[in-house]
Amino acid sequence: MVIDVWSRKIVDWDIAGREDQKVSAELLSRACLRERISQRQRQKLVLHA
Repeated sequence: MVIDVWSRKIVDWDIAGREDQKVSAELLSRACLRERISQRQRQKLVLHA
């Protein structure tokens, strides 16, 4: 689950049978797309695990 800590909004979530890097990367990519975060715009993104 990806949560925006400031607004407490659930940005994206998924259920998987395994926990690995590929699943995490896909989840984070979808969350960035949904929130319109891109490398071109140089927006800051802070991850807390």
